[in-house]
Amino acid sequence: MSTPDSSEIDQVRAAVASLAEGEITDEDLARVGVTPEQYDQLVDYEMELDAEEHHAQRNAEVAAAAAAMSVQDAQVIIRRGEDIGDHLSGCNLSVEHCATCMAEEADSAGYFWSTELPAARQRLAEAGVPAPPTSENAARQNHHQGQPVLGAGVASLLSGAVALAQSAVTSRPVQEAVAMTGSNALSRRVEDAAAAAQAAADRIDPALLDRIDGVLADEAAASLAQQVTDCGQAVDAADGAVRHSETSREDAERAEQIARWQADDRAIEWGDATAELWEQP
Repeated sequence: MSTPDSSEIDQVRAAVASLAEGEITDEDLARVGVTPEQYDQLVDYEMELDAEEHHAQRNAEVAAAAAAMSVQDAQVIIRRGEDIGDHLSGCNLSVEHCATCMAEEADSAGYFWSTELPAARQRLAEAGVPAPPTSENAARQNHHQGQPVLGAGVASLLSGAVALAQSAVTSRPVQEAVAMTGSNALSRRVEDAAAAAQAAADRIDPALLDRIDGVLADEAAASLAQQVTDCGQAVDAADGAVRHSETSREDAERAEQIARWQADDRAIEWGDATAELWEQP
């Protein structure tokens, strides 16, 4: 299928615009001299224009936010993104029990990931200021200095890395890939999925992929992953036991109440029968 020129697109657009609003059929198109292929080309062209306009608008918003931002503000925003990302990639609480996750559920969180964070990176790049070290860089520095890296941090790091790998291999959205790891989403209800993916990728050092191979081959890492899984299963089992205990207690209370009612009914019946015997001559 050849790419139509702008004049042909304009002609097709004018012809389609002459049709009544509503569903457009092939018969409608034929009536105004437009083929289904031409109509499909028009739709694709309009979608590309919308995407370009959206991209340009987003870039303008990011540029405006960067221009109004100080270097110090940009550094604070990037650190905040790091902190939120680290939390969300390792938090196993339900949303209603975690204030940070609940805040990420809000619609306003999308602006942070799609505009504020990219603007902060742009502001630092324009000023020639390096971004603050990521959590992964800090962990590597601590490791080289002989300070142990906490198992929880390693588990969180692996969870986020596996999610990104799944997203790249399966072409799933980052949010869906993270959900498959059992952790809360790295970003929730983000307006721009591409911005969310970029934000997640920027939180992991490029050298991490090489380290993952070594970590996954390490028996200690496998043991840690199993411990994390066992811990989650233990929590689920404990929760089930508590629910079962509550149900059993409620059943026992209900049975006791029914027995009490039955005893009262029998006492009333016995009293009535006794009264009738005394009333007989």
